[in-house]
Amino acid sequence: MTAKLDLAPPHCSGEPPTAYASRLARAHELLARELCSDFGIKHWQLTNGDHASIAKIAALGGVDEADLAAWAFVRTGDHDFAYRGQALRRESLVVGRLDVCPRCLVEDARNAGKAPSDVAYVCQGEWLLDAVDTCPVHGCAMATVHKAPGTAYCFDFSDILALKAAGLAEMADKAPLRDPTGLQDYVLARLDGRDTGAPFLDAMPLFAAIRTCEMLGAAACFGRKGKRDNLAGEKLRQARIRGFEIASKGKEAIEELLRTMAMTHARRRTTVRDQIVRQAFASIYNYLHVNPKRPTWRVPAFAPLRDVVSDFIKASFPLKPGDNVLGEVITVRRLHSVTSLAKEIGCGADRVKKVLLLAGLIDEEQARLANPNIVFDAAAGGRIVRKAVAALSYDEAAKRIGTGRYQVQMFVKAGLLDPIANDELGLRATFSPTAVDKFVNTLLKRGRHVTVRENSHATLLDASRKVACSQVDIARLIIEGRLKWVGTMAGKSGYRSLLVDLREVRALVHGREARTISVSEFADRLGLRKQTAHALVARGYVKSAAIERAGHRIARIRPSAVKVFRQRYVSLGELARGRGLRSATMKAKLDRWGIKPALHKQEVFTIFYRRVDVRTCA
Repeated sequence: MTAKLDLAPPHCSGEPPTAYASRLARAHELLARELCSDFGIKHWQLTNGDHASIAKIAALGGVDEADLAAWAFVRTGDHDFAYRGQALRRESLVVGRLDVCPRCLVEDARNAGKAPSDVAYVCQGEWLLDAVDTCPVHGCAMATVHKAPGTAYCFDFSDILALKAAGLAEMADKAPLRDPTGLQDYVLARLDGRDTGAPFLDAMPLFAAIRTCEMLGAAACFGRKGKRDNLAGEKLRQARIRGFEIASKGKEAIEELLRTMAMTHARRRTTVRDQIVRQAFASIYNYLHVNPKRPTWRVPAFAPLRDVVSDFIKASFPLKPGDNVLGEVITVRRLHSVTSLAKEIGCGADRVKKVLLLAGLIDEEQARLANPNIVFDAAAGGRIVRKAVAALSYDEAAKRIGTGRYQVQMFVKAGLLDPIANDELGLRATFSPTAVDKFVNTLLKRGRHVTVRENSHATLLDASRKVACSQVDIARLIIEGRLKWVGTMAGKSGYRSLLVDLREVRALVHGREARTISVSEFADRLGLRKQTAHALVARGYVKSAAIERAGHRIARIRPSAVKVFRQRYVSLGELARGRGLRSATMKAKLDRWGIKPALHKQEVFTIFYRRVDVRTCA
């Protein structure tokens, strides 16, 4: 049986076995490891809370084994500990430094009497908890007296304090006074077995309750990406204060924080596809996320918080069957977003949003959010939107016909295609699929099947370009039966298959002198730059007529106007090429002969002379 040592200080309440062993060793001018080695105690077993090792230290000090063991940090796993009946993890403890209350230590030395002061310094187990940053006795901030790798409860406490004793009084004077955080009070109350007033946190292991407060506080104070591990000092203290205020109130307060985070994220105009939930809650979601293939200790420890977050996500986000929310696979869709419903029914997102707004399923504030962030009841919203989009919009009617939106507008304006009346939601005029199909069939019913196109055959689009008229004009000729020949091209369907005879259309639209050319064709015929051709037309040197096509005014030139211009003017380039000279040489000769340009380069980007003026040139 191990005998009591002669110089054995008494054990103090709240003192962990490792700290008491350090005081016992210091009384004999030894290090804690040396004392353990001398009496066959493995120091690492003592730091792990081994009962046999604690019993030997208790015997050496002549103290009650149960009293000493009550304050031990007992390792229960690689990173798990038990302390005073509560579950902790390594991140719950002070790591890499030793924090003390200098005022407590000064009082220890003052009350030591004749005992050596360095043996009188008592370490309190609560100092080794990271959440405890203020002395509950003196109301002053803890002071760091030592930094080194490792966990604080493993340090040789008395040996460290012997080196810091001279500065303790100064530390005590400088230690700022402050109130403990609510989280610290909660932790100490739970360790003491007192009522905490926070039943939501009580349902979790102590380490999970601490981390929950820190995570929620980091998100509340520093945004959705705020991580507890990135915080220290006053920022960490701020997060703990705010986090405990939220978590101690339970589910409702946590949901309010989540709602704020969700709305803040919803105001972003861009989101990553299928990552809205993870983006909205970032650090909280990532910490609670469960990998089904590799479940961890976090699964049971954070179950209450995970349930609150999971329930909020399922009630607030447009999750589809198969989505995974913190380990739970969704089987039934409860909510849709504008984007998800639009994709499901194959409709434009803006149209879906307009229907929802008119139906009162979303309000104006929601409508200002990005489409993926506008959510609503999947059943009610889906039913109303599907009904509203059964009729074709302008774009959908254009797609069904096989043309563009502008052409549909022109058909409506010309009275060839009638939209249906506004529906009960007040949507603008849309089209019945039956009416659209009837319009196309009317155009096609006289069409002759063509396998090989002749040179004079053209689609309505090509015919409108070559004849310089609108597709509406040609469609009207077909519907009124004024065109003798209408064809349909093999290999194409609907409106795009229609063929007409250019000669017949030109005669009906323009009369005898039907042919006109574009400004570009005019430039090609005369060998001019398009910039020059446009300038000649714009300044009236070439007469043209304007037609409207696709909402734009387009200049068309009759061949007679081209002939008149060629008879009147000749470009410097044409003169030079006709004589085998460079333009600069030709111009120099003309200048010497006193022949001046009729149109200047500054005006039409090319120099022109009157033909009558240059006919006398050699």
